[in-house]
Amino acid sequence: MSLNLKKSFVAAMAGFALAVPAIFVGGTAASAEDLPAADTTSQGVIAPAADTAAAPSAADATTDNAVVQESAPAPAKPIVAGPAQPEAATVVAPPASVPPAPENTQPSPPQEEVVVVGDKVAPPAPQTTGPVTDVKCVTLDKKSMSHTFNEATGATDITVSGKPGTPACKPAFVIISAFVMTKPNSVWPQEKVGEARIYVDKVGSFSGKPPYIKDCRQYDVGISFVSWEKATPSAVLTEPGKPYEPEFLHQYSNGPTTYHTSSAAGCAGKPEAPEPKTTTSAWIEGKFVCGDTLVNLTRTITTTYYKVVFVDGKFQIVEDTAKNTVVTENSTRPLKDTEIESCKPVVPNPEVVTSEWVSGAPDCVTDKVTQTRTVTTTTTTPVLVSGSTWTKHVETTTKTETQQIALDDTQLKACHPVIVPVGNHPGTPPAAHAVTPKPPVLASTGAEIGGTVALAALLFGLGGAFVVSEFRRRRKATNE
Repeated sequence: MSLNLKKSFVAAMAGFALAVPAIFVGGTAASAEDLPAADTTSQGVIAPAADTAAAPSAADATTDNAVVQESAPAPAKPIVAGPAQPEAATVVAPPASVPPAPENTQPSPPQEEVVVVGDKVAPPAPQTTGPVTDVKCVTLDKKSMSHTFNEATGATDITVSGKPGTPACKPAFVIISAFVMTKPNSVWPQEKVGEARIYVDKVGSFSGKPPYIKDCRQYDVGISFVSWEKATPSAVLTEPGKPYEPEFLHQYSNGPTTYHTSSAAGCAGKPEAPEPKTTTSAWIEGKFVCGDTLVNLTRTITTTYYKVVFVDGKFQIVEDTAKNTVVTENSTRPLKDTEIESCKPVVPNPEVVTSEWVSGAPDCVTDKVTQTRTVTTTTTTPVLVSGSTWTKHVETTTKTETQQIALDDTQLKACHPVIVPVGNHPGTPPAAHAVTPKPPVLASTGAEIGGTVALAALLFGLGGAFVVSEFRRRRKATNE
């Protein structure tokens, strides 16, 4: 065998010895391009060729702002080291945890995307090796969401980029809270006086503006991916973050810091609500009816409460109408005399009934007659029983009245008939003189006339003529 032929044979055998281990590493035959070229000048170490046939890695594909996880890089090629002779060649395999990527294989199965929301880890998103054309939702983070914040007004604008209308994988609950400093010239504590809510649930623009506070204010923009409650701070903050403040919008959105506290210099603080005011009305008298003993009285006691509210950028004291009370108080009083008197019944005037005079027997001695009559009087009197109850008392009295009146002519003639002497009247029938009348009497003495005449006859001689004349005069006067 010639020298040239021997050299060619040795070179061929050395290349074969080095190629066999590399071809069967990993159980897959390698192509001729992957075989390293023989280097007769080396000391038995063959450097690996350039990695020109590695499996393609997934691209950082992002369509409509969807977040897609990058695929893992392909494992490095194995490094082969050893002496130049075939029998002394060795193979250094890669770590068992990272198997070599096989040649000419299909892309690995899709994997879920890993989404971090706050401190929560969502399932990973699918992996892709090409452009994303079907995005189901957008993750709200600093890549997709940006904001602006006005420190003077608290107004906040949020923009979610991507295909319009694409829903958020998890909606965000955003609350802009407005706080007021409640102590003079002091930042703390602060009391919440209003808020604005922004619900971010898709690609688009969103805005919110809380109540405006000129001075002594603090605006905080909180966010939660769970609920409104988690995005709501405490009603009163005693110091930063206490008792509770949610996470801030700028922690998840690209934009400025979303809280601002103004200066406390010159702040008057929150005034104290005044004590409740009680107003008592005058007694109102009810109506009574006759027979009552008391009059009902009513009055109202109104208690007005006050509270401090924040209106038009400042604290104001207003009525707390929800707490105001009106209580009705009842009482009674006795009836007044005038009220009792007004119930007195009307009674008629006394009724007097007088009978006719009834004459008795004529008194021929006194030439008078006694008359009698009855006078009946009925009197009605109001009597107070009790309270304003009255009754009527009726009383009837009867009395007898008497009087004497002179006898009339008929009665006088009956008592004192005229005696006509026989023969004094010519032509008078004798029978007329046969009547014997009752002897007349002297009105002054009551003595019978006959006796007087006899006495006159006896005294006739002693001046009886005077007596007779006097007798006649008196008799004439009596008859008249």
